[in-house]
Amino acid sequence: MFKGLSKGSKVPSIIILAYLIIFSITLTSLKGITATNSNDYFVRDNLEKTNPVDQVSNLLEDLSSYLYTPVTNLSGSGNTFDVEDILTVYDDFSLNLTYNSLTGYFEDNFTNTDITSAYDSSLLNYNMTQVLAKQDYYPIELEEDGDDHLDSTKYAIAQSFNVPWEYAMFYGAELHLSTGGSQTGINDFDLIIVKADEISGQPNMSQIYSSSVDGPYNTSNPIIPGFLYYDFTDKILDQGKYYVIATFTDITSIGPKFYFWHSNSVSPYLGDSYYMDNLLTWNYLPSVDFTLNVELLPSNQTGSAMEFQDLNTITMKDNGDDIQDIDSQITSIGLHNLTSDTSLEIMFNNSYSFTNSITADSFYTAFNSTAGAYSIHWNVTWDVSIVNPLPYSIFDRIIQVATISDWYDSPICYYNDTDTFSTIQYSDTYLCYLGSNISAGNFRLETSSSNFIQSLELSDGEEQTNLYSLGHWTTDGINATGYEGSTIYSTITLIENSISGTLNFTLFNPDGEIIPLKTSLPTNLTYTDLSSYTLLDSTQDSPGVYSSEITLDPSVYGSDLEGIWTALVYWNNGTEIGIFSQTVYVQASTHFNVEWEEIPDNTNWINNVTQTIVRQNGDELFINSSYYKLSEPFFTSYGEIIENTTIEYQTSWGDAGNLTSSDNYHSITFDDNITARSYTIELTTTNILLENHHVVLNLEIFNVFSVEPIETSIETNTTEDLVLSFRLINETDTNRNPMEVTKSELSIIIQGAIVAQEDYYVNYEDGINYVIISSQAIRFNEFDLILEISKLHFKSSYSNEKLETTFDVIINQVTAPPTTPPPTTPPLNFLHI
Repeated sequence: MFKGLSKGSKVPSIIILAYLIIFSITLTSLKGITATNSNDYFVRDNLEKTNPVDQVSNLLEDLSSYLYTPVTNLSGSGNTFDVEDILTVYDDFSLNLTYNSLTGYFEDNFTNTDITSAYDSSLLNYNMTQVLAKQDYYPIELEEDGDDHLDSTKYAIAQSFNVPWEYAMFYGAELHLSTGGSQTGINDFDLIIVKADEISGQPNMSQIYSSSVDGPYNTSNPIIPGFLYYDFTDKILDQGKYYVIATFTDITSIGPKFYFWHSNSVSPYLGDSYYMDNLLTWNYLPSVDFTLNVELLPSNQTGSAMEFQDLNTITMKDNGDDIQDIDSQITSIGLHNLTSDTSLEIMFNNSYSFTNSITADSFYTAFNSTAGAYSIHWNVTWDVSIVNPLPYSIFDRIIQVATISDWYDSPICYYNDTDTFSTIQYSDTYLCYLGSNISAGNFRLETSSSNFIQSLELSDGEEQTNLYSLGHWTTDGINATGYEGSTIYSTITLIENSISGTLNFTLFNPDGEIIPLKTSLPTNLTYTDLSSYTLLDSTQDSPGVYSSEITLDPSVYGSDLEGIWTALVYWNNGTEIGIFSQTVYVQASTHFNVEWEEIPDNTNWINNVTQTIVRQNGDELFINSSYYKLSEPFFTSYGEIIENTTIEYQTSWGDAGNLTSSDNYHSITFDDNITARSYTIELTTTNILLENHHVVLNLEIFNVFSVEPIETSIETNTTEDLVLSFRLINETDTNRNPMEVTKSELSIIIQGAIVAQEDYYVNYEDGINYVIISSQAIRFNEFDLILEISKLHFKSSYSNEKLETTFDVIINQVTAPPTTPPPTTPPLNFLHI
């Protein structure tokens, strides 16, 4: 039967497209198939026709028969991580920072110590639960090397002090006062508190804030010499500069009395000193401080002790280093001397963390999923030792695992594979809270991270698709040469473009296996396999975008078979994993042969699809086809016959159906009468996962025609036009109706020369065609005139395109034209065309 045909264009039919769409929806219900990505692309068919719907069910059954083992997960070892076993102990105590005259600071101290376990101190923190101001002395000048006395030229002596807080309760002050001579007691002497003038800074005598409760002083209430405490009326002072003033109570009758306020003339000078002269003018004493040690309590507006939340309002130091916050870090283990510019009572609940550093191993399992989902499961494991918290009795234990910030924040931490502990993620760190558990044991942190593959696009280099073809073979039955098939191009996009890692692109066959390189072949096979089905050398086209390509091989001993394959991409940098897979439909390469009888009942068969099939209207047309698979090299002729193949046909005159299958051949017969003209017959293979073909055959239907001359022997004169008459008969028409012929359908040949068309014209009347040749175009002679007729979609036979008839013509020469027409020549009324 058929012996060969060039492979038709590689265009899958619409029924495969429709079927693959249905199959992708129902894929999860098929045996052995699990959920896969929905981002699949299908080859588009360019046939503008619709296949019968009832054929889809058969194709679905065919595809479900293909076994498929999906790649459901991928496991491996990740990076190691730093783990900190942290024991935090708590130290409750209080300090009173009171004035130390030896150091000049308000101070107190405490000691923190290491735990007895072999852990290193890592984080020592203050936790000041309360910082309260204390009532205490704030010295201005405690030393004296001289004095000033009140007399008729110094009515008052003033020494300043500051209230740096918003408010302070003033209770009293220590001063070094004395008297001299026997004249004391005649006039009174007093101690008062006034505020500094806002403009001049001098004492403002317009308002007395407080007075000594023991003054004025006279002989009945003498001043006892020495540095003594003088009680004042308690007063809440707002922030600002104040003066303690020693003054006469009656300056109009001052005698030679001596009241002394001892002073120091050695810097530093902590306040301003003034005296008032007899003109009641304040005079500045630039190089002297009068003895003064005021008793104050930093307070709120009501006079209760001030509580400090912000340590920036005071100056506090630990071993000379600033403490700026109530939860500041402690610099070291050991003695800590706290100093301040304010007398304080402080409550502490300090925390000291001791750390043992451990290395943890990580393992991951990556599941096929959509991009961005938390589908990468992680196990991080490590062992810890026992902890001794002494000398502290209150403690907490935390395991801190340093990972990366884009891991999921709902982990579970297992202790000895049973107990679970509360675990949270903070930034790039997991915290497992053990509480009071100080035992040794094994820990396992289970968590998940994002799938870092955002998308996988597959294409054949021109358009997105997931249908590809295996390689094929050519063979003479003994030796075979292999050729590679489709190339699968991939474009992979990560969810982040600023990270680096390695990318793997792998094809898995329907058994879920990677087919190795074909490096060892039988001697009668010629094929060089240079590419693996798993690649690590993907190209990074731009940040976060990779591309790769894999070419399918021809099959050897069933190594590469058509079916449902898996295209898998895997990206890894040790802590971030990406996995993405798509089903890929791999079809076998095929060869499609079509042939037909050259003419009916002829043993010559034609298989050149570019040649037009010619048939007389009413004759039968036999078309045979065969379909071969080229996946294996061990066959004869064109390949391995594919049985039970559906071959569709569609004619341009409206007939459609399937070719009849018999003995692995497929045939069709057309025997109906149709209008004579040019037609097409489209043949399409529609087998699932086999390379399909679409072949267009050109068909010309012709009618048979014949010519019946009215007379074949014609004699005329040179002065007359030559008239040929004949009937043109449509033999296909059962009524044998005559047909008109046009000038363009004629050729007139006289003595081997073609008569020019301008030298004759034609007419059609009552079924007879008349051809009138001008006498000017005919010479005196006797000759045979050949008339050839060609008409579209008409032939005289399969072997003859044209009709040909011969006329015997005699042209008699006449010297002078007759005056009247010959009586035997009937008049003709022709229309010249």
